[in-house]
Amino acid sequence: MSVQAPHAILREWNSHRDPDNLTVAVEFSCGSCCKRARNAKIADVVDGVLVLVARCDEPIIVEVVCPKECAEKEFAKIVIIPLDKISSVEISEKRRHHRRCRGEDCD
Repeated sequence: MSVQAPHAILREWNSHRDPDNLTVAVEFSCGSCCKRARNAKIADVVDGVLVLVARCDEPIIVEVVCPKECAEKEFAKIVIIPLDKISSVEISEKRRHHRRCRGEDCD
């Protein structure tokens, strides 16, 4: 039995000194629309899917980003996206203080 290397997205996420200080936004296709999941953390890349989880007791925000569509927002604790539907992945440092955390650093 061979051990597979981590997927490139997961490798990049884990290559940072403090991945808990990062947030990810992922654009992906869903039917005829494009959606963006943001305010998330990468939990895993396994079996052809990217698994995002919420952070800091705030939901993942999933928005429709297609032109000519109504601005629609959904909120989730976990988002599972097939890798072949992903168009972009943005990894950035999270804000240190969120409104809901009352000025405390959140993990």
